[in-house]
Amino acid sequence: MKRLSIFALVTIVGFSITPVSHAAIKAGQSCSKLGATSVVGSKKFTCVKVSKKLVWNSGVTVKKTSTSSQVFPTVTKIDSVDICKITDQRTSKLQPNNVGFPMTQGEIPYLGKVKVAVIPVDFTDAVGLGNPRTKLDPLLIKMNQWAEQFSNGKMTFDFQTTDSWIRSPKPSADLAFQKAQIGGNDPTTATQNEYSQAFINAAGDKFNFSGVSAIIYYFPSNVQGIEYDFGQRNQTMQTKQGPIRIMYWGGGKYHYSNIGRVNGETKQSLFWAFWIHEILHSQGFPLHAPGNGFVTGLATDQYGESGSFDTWSTFKAGWLNDNQVVCVDKPNLTSSFVKLAAVDRNGTGIKSVMVKISDHEVLVIESRKNVDWSSSWPSDANGLLVYKVDTTKDNDRTGESSGDTGNEARYSKWAYFLAPDGVKLEGNQSRDFKNYLVREGRTLTDSGVKITLVKIGEDDVIQIQKAS
Repeated sequence: MKRLSIFALVTIVGFSITPVSHAAIKAGQSCSKLGATSVVGSKKFTCVKVSKKLVWNSGVTVKKTSTSSQVFPTVTKIDSVDICKITDQRTSKLQPNNVGFPMTQGEIPYLGKVKVAVIPVDFTDAVGLGNPRTKLDPLLIKMNQWAEQFSNGKMTFDFQTTDSWIRSPKPSADLAFQKAQIGGNDPTTATQNEYSQAFINAAGDKFNFSGVSAIIYYFPSNVQGIEYDFGQRNQTMQTKQGPIRIMYWGGGKYHYSNIGRVNGETKQSLFWAFWIHEILHSQGFPLHAPGNGFVTGLATDQYGESGSFDTWSTFKAGWLNDNQVVCVDKPNLTSSFVKLAAVDRNGTGIKSVMVKISDHEVLVIESRKNVDWSSSWPSDANGLLVYKVDTTKDNDRTGESSGDTGNEARYSKWAYFLAPDGVKLEGNQSRDFKNYLVREGRTLTDSGVKITLVKIGEDDVIQIQKAS
């Protein structure tokens, strides 16, 4: 068994793109080299492609590396990260994507460049006003910022779009059906495919569909017939460049509502999160656990208060670098301290501690804070979130509208959040992610492993040990 020695608690990992220097950078300003970066003050800007233009994104805050000495003992021994790469062991598959290793490859690649056609479509009964890119460009820039942070630059979006609306040959009112039954061969699928093909045909020569694996349809806010989602996965569409196998998705009237938004923000401004969530499904991520419906990230609530992504998913996809994960096989566990960087914060560092407790179970420990991608969280939402991954289980979503709080054992999930020691959650208490946070000085014990949040700070110091 391979083991590694660690002599420092924080490893800062640089992006693979070489930075360039500019005296002044502004978001939306043209740039010359796709993927080039520039650090100005406290922000790092990246050159991204929006439609056919290269522009600087709005930048992310660069975290300064502390050089102060660590007063806590380091982790003296850890195992190879391969120890924690437990395999998918489901015998009953409720959805196609692996919950364990290896990562499932869907119709959209999860590594490298993802070509996406963003088609603004309006209708005779729902006319689009103005240049659609006024609203689209900031959303697409946000998507590439997200990809850069959570994939460590290993996945990027290459968007095509247009500054004029594509007129549907059919009215939107004809799409008045119930929420789509995704992946089925029901009349809804056939109707949506018919409309999707009509949209592509109406686009004419404005798009080159070669290599495109995802289409985002952007509808006006006054769209009539589409109440919820317009979308299907793994469908074949005909284009002037030949047939393509794609996922396509768009949002109807519900996605323009203001229900449950933070600070009065409409869902329209969070379309980027909705689109990423649906793309992730078609990249091979199972999503919807731990804490289905919790506002802990895009995996569980694409319109929640957090844009973060859980580290089990990023670990499985190879988006986390090996030195961002501390992996320990339970038999080898000794009392050890780790300095853990918040999943939500821009930057690198150790993002996850994992303890393998059986051939199909891993405890995952994350530092979570109301910063950057979770800045809309309440001010007291800081601490550790711990969840148990079980690769023999899958997502049973049958109770979503009939009492499932999203984290109950009576509904199968591939991961569940664990409550801190002394905390028993029932009913609606189980829906609030803050009740699962391990606060400073508190512990969580499960499967013979004791986890303590020793000190909370810009990075958190945690202790892992065998329970006595």
